[in-house]
Amino acid sequence: MASRATWVRLDGSSGCYVLTDEAGAEGVAAGGKVYHLLGRRRMLGTEPEAVVEEVDGGEAVGAMQDWLGQMQADVDETVLDYEYRLALLELGLDNTTV
Repeated sequence: MASRATWVRLDGSSGCYVLTDEAGAEGVAAGGKVYHLLGRRRMLGTEPEAVVEEVDGGEAVGAMQDWLGQMQADVDETVLDYEYRLALLELGLDNTTV
């Protein structure tokens, strides 16, 4: 997932990928790789195929924040349980005597 697409095409004279606008794009670059866009002219013919889809980034960020909040709650619960058990051990007690 990227904030915006990096549109590329193969330059016929140099044989290099060059930046372009969406209308002139034959592919898209992401993560250091070039991908062929389905339905567009083939570049070298060796690029994996890709489809660019616009998504609501705010929705993805919100879902990630919810997940992180749950993970933090789980960690807090685990730490609390650990501290409780450690205190029992320090007092010479266990769960059966409390």
